[in-house]
Amino acid sequence: MNPHGAKRDRRGVADWIRWLRIVGFAVVGVTVLVFVWRFQFLRVPAGMDTLPDALPPGSIVVIEKRPSVVRVGAIVLLRRDGGVVFTRVHEVLPDGRIRTRHDNPASRLGGDEVSGPFAVAELAGLVLDAMRVCATPEVPVGR
Repeated sequence: MNPHGAKRDRRGVADWIRWLRIVGFAVVGVTVLVFVWRFQFLRVPAGMDTLPDALPPGSIVVIEKRPSVVRVGAIVLLRRDGGVVFTRVHEVLPDGRIRTRHDNPASRLGGDEVSGPFAVAELAGLVLDAMRVCATPEVPVGR
C-alpha cells in the first residue's frame, strides 16, 4: 500500500468540500439578490384608511415590486400624487390596463370612486401577503 495515497484521498475530499462551499455561497448570494430585487417588506402607515379590513394600519405587507400580471380583487400599491396608496383592482381592461377602487367609501383618499385606467407598469407593487400586527392584545379583565 502506498503511504501517500491516503493523504491524496483526504486532500481530494477537502478540495471537493471547499468547492461545494464556494458554489453553495454563490447560490445563496444570487438567491438573496433576486429576492431583494423582486420583493419588499412594507408597513402600512397609520393614516392609510383605503382598505381598513384587509390592511389595517401597522400591518406588514410583502409586495412584488414589478408585477407583470394582476387580477381583479388583488391589492396593489399605486403611485399617486407624489406618494403611494394601497388600493384594490376593480377591473382589468382588455388592453391590460387596470381600474382601481378603495374598499372604504369614507376614505380621505377618494372614497368609493373608480380610478384609472393605469398601466401595470405604473404600479409600485402587488401585495402578495399581509401580516396583521396587534399593538395590544385584548386580554379579559378578571373581577
